[in-house]
Amino acid sequence: MAVHPDSPGSFNIAMFCGPYQDNGAAPWYAPLSVGTSDNPQVQYFALDTGTNMDWVTSTLCNTEACLMHPRFDPGLSSTYQQDDEGKVVDLDYGPWGSLQAKIGTDVVNLPGGLSQSLTFGVAVSYSGPQFEEIDWSACLALPAQGEMQQGFTNMMQAMLDEGAVDPNKAWVCFDWNRETKQGSCLIGDVDWSGIDTSQFIALPFDSYTPIPSVDYIWTTAGATVSIGDLTLDDVFFCLDSGSSRFKGGPDTIDKIKANLGGNTNTLTIKVGNALGAESGTLVVPPELYMRTIEEGENAGETLPQFAVLGELPQLLLVGSVIMDYLYTVYVYDYVEVNGEMKAQGVGVVIFNKIGSPAVIQNDNAVTPIKGSDDLRAVFDELTGKGAGA
Repeated sequence: MAVHPDSPGSFNIAMFCGPYQDNGAAPWYAPLSVGTSDNPQVQYFALDTGTNMDWVTSTLCNTEACLMHPRFDPGLSSTYQQDDEGKVVDLDYGPWGSLQAKIGTDVVNLPGGLSQSLTFGVAVSYSGPQFEEIDWSACLALPAQGEMQQGFTNMMQAMLDEGAVDPNKAWVCFDWNRETKQGSCLIGDVDWSGIDTSQFIALPFDSYTPIPSVDYIWTTAGATVSIGDLTLDDVFFCLDSGSSRFKGGPDTIDKIKANLGGNTNTLTIKVGNALGAESGTLVVPPELYMRTIEEGENAGETLPQFAVLGELPQLLLVGSVIMDYLYTVYVYDYVEVNGEMKAQGVGVVIFNKIGSPAVIQNDNAVTPIKGSDDLRAVFDELTGKGAGA
């Protein structure tokens, strides 16, 4: 059973940045312990808005890739419970390959004395350079909506159900500093101190219709992507905290790569709503999308960060390549769906950070967001709940 404070609040999870590697995974992770408090076992968790799977590397896995990461030993935790069937299931990571795991339940320990019961995959096998090079050893999912695979825990759903987070502040905020390699994931509040509240874009959630089963990623529809002589309309744009580089199907990525102009052209993305403009503008110059690979394959090379991710048409997804320079707020509603209360993604609000490159460059002046009530009002207007909508 989870242990929560007597009243809903917020908690801040420290995150750290490992070496940037050429595998498409965000280098950011949160060291969190799993299991009994008298014998906590630290895992390096990705706090991943681009998946519907929870898993940890375990001592049941002895592949070379697993041995390169911290491993959770279920036998050392008195609170661990294995699924009755004990069967091994495949967790599909698409182009990365698959991860094989058994299903178990234990507690993950969070800041402020908070702990949360978590049903997750206990890895028994994974392999390949993608897995070998990830800077994290575990994954905690924060999907926009949809069903979790294998009955895994939706962390936001569980925290709302148990009163750990105020439903009016069901927010997940990422603030990463690439230079210091330190960051945070703040849940249940917003830290307004380091952001430019006049330069923001609201990205309302639109389910990814080309492939309905991929309904868990935080997509917004109607983006226009431009670089060189290329303009792509009606693109689904997504910010994915578990990813690093730009990804999508060949219809998007191959065309962008063909228009990099020797890695000198600037990528622009018109997307979302700047409240006063038809859309906001993200400006990504070469100095942001060209990254030096710090370890692993291609170490020492500076490469454009674009890669095809399977057959995902009309999609442009990106993570830390631009999230390192943005303050990113994922906003949930807690609403009744078919008689049950559900955590449903409403959308994402992104801000420029003071002192960072201005990724958001809106032409139209917008009314600054000054606090939590203003943030709520942004999405009330975009979803038709506001008085003027």
